[in-house]
Amino acid sequence: MPKESRFVYKRRSVDDFNAAKNSRGGGFDNWTKREFKRYKMRDGKNVIRFLPPTWENARHFAYEVWLNWDVGPDKQKYLSLYKMGRGKDPLAEARAAAQRSGDDELAKQLGPGRRFVAWVIDRQAPDEGPQLFDYPARLNEAICTASQDEDTREVIFVDDPKEGADVRFYKEGSGKTGTTYPGEKVKVMKVSTLSEDAAEKAEWLEFVADHPVPDCLQFYDYDHISAVFNGAVTRTDDEDDDEAPAPNGKLKKLLASEPPWTEDEDEEEPAPRARARTAPAVTADDEDDDPPARNTKAKQVEDDAGGGSIRDRLRRRRESLPSEED
Repeated sequence: MPKESRFVYKRRSVDDFNAAKNSRGGGFDNWTKREFKRYKMRDGKNVIRFLPPTWENARHFAYEVWLNWDVGPDKQKYLSLYKMGRGKDPLAEARAAAQRSGDDELAKQLGPGRRFVAWVIDRQAPDEGPQLFDYPARLNEAICTASQDEDTREVIFVDDPKEGADVRFYKEGSGKTGTTYPGEKVKVMKVSTLSEDAAEKAEWLEFVADHPVPDCLQFYDYDHISAVFNGAVTRTDDEDDDEAPAPNGKLKKLLASEPPWTEDEDEEEPAPRARARTAPAVTADDEDDDPPARNTKAKQVEDDAGGGSIRDRLRRRRESLPSEED
């Protein structure tokens, strides 16, 4: 008689399955948790439905975040610890050092940019279910402008599951300076329910209730960001996502005498007021996958400074200052 196997199959949870399905490899850090699917804007027409916010005291259907671009040799993105109220921030300290040394262009590069994050349904691929959509502040303004009647001031709350509406916008052009999201083409469609399928609607709403946007964000601590900024952490496409090595201390030594950055100014240039229902076109400075483009003047400053990484420029700037003995 054959021996009976002691093996018992253990089925994984749906959450575990989705985490494996949506995980993005490559060895790079992500500013949203890996298990959540991200909506990627198409070239040309995009049609989405915003899902309602499920975090405490929400005042908008999207959650405001602040991001730093081009951190370290791999040009990674990190949520700004300073602007997001998470304590000490090595990038904010580096920005303060650049400001104190008179390098305004470098300080601007180190400033975080504002974006919005919301759960959406891709109406062109609804079977994908809820996806995290991060988008620039000026596109947010265009959507809000299109949601309000210019005469009556009546608002269509696009995220209302029963009486909301789909939003259509266009991504045009390419590259950091050529991509726009024309405000005049942003349209709030006719009022409709989230889904005609009651079970599907309930499933989507339950999912976002279980996963508020703030809980989907991935923060890294001071030492980790310091190490990446200093080049102590470099990743390749073949590396695993293991813990980063301890920082080498270069940034701490460089900034030891610098006070923390405490400015209250917004790093993003204020958008012009929209006329009627037409919002300004969003340019590539707000592109979801690209850092803010540097202007010609900024590039010339870097060339004159000898090029190199941000940390090298800070070091050269500090070495050029007169010592106390001079």
